[in-house]
Amino acid sequence: MRKVKKVIIICFILFLATTFIVKEANAASTDTIKITTEAGLAGKVMDGRGFQLKVTMENTGEDFKGDLLIPYSPSYEAGGQTLVSVDIPANSKKTYMVTIPGISSDTDYANKKMKLYRGSWQNGDEVTFTGVKEVRVNLIPEQTLGILTDQYDKFKDLRKLPSNSIYTTEMIKEEIPDQALALETMSYLLVDQFSLSELTDEQQQAIKKMD
Repeated sequence: MRKVKKVIIICFILFLATTFIVKEANAASTDTIKITTEAGLAGKVMDGRGFQLKVTMENTGEDFKGDLLIPYSPSYEAGGQTLVSVDIPANSKKTYMVTIPGISSDTDYANKKMKLYRGSWQNGDEVTFTGVKEVRVNLIPEQTLGILTDQYDKFKDLRKLPSNSIYTTEMIKEEIPDQALALETMSYLLVDQFSLSELTDEQQQAIKKMD
């Protein structure tokens, strides 16, 4: 009888040890995903307005497919999560341009973290990752001016406007959003010596819909 008890105890200990080792191995394997973000205009976004978020994901492990949930809160009474389906092959890096409805200074957004899931988020297989855990932004109340041109240096005087007047930044055609919501953080867009036909139809429509 004692031998049976000893065998049961040993088996139980081995089970716990194996479970711990498997969990640790899984945790280590998921840390092969690194996430960095860049929000709005060089990290600056208008308080409560929509903006584009550049999400870069680097995978140093095996192929990874899953869902990334990014929280947002354009006002105290509104909020949610943007779903991004990601597919990053082994030992590669991918960048996703994501439209975020907004972040308000009236919320506790700084405490809300991104969540990464292997496969569908509905299955609940959340995994860990390195890099930033939250969307880092610099909320600005003043107006913004984006300049889309092949000769940005030509506007150096305009870029020296008082900081409390208007924030000015260069726009890169590859990073022009294809949704009008993502352009809400921009008050004005100045186009100089640049053909809008170089943009995609979606980008052109987004610009036309700017308020």
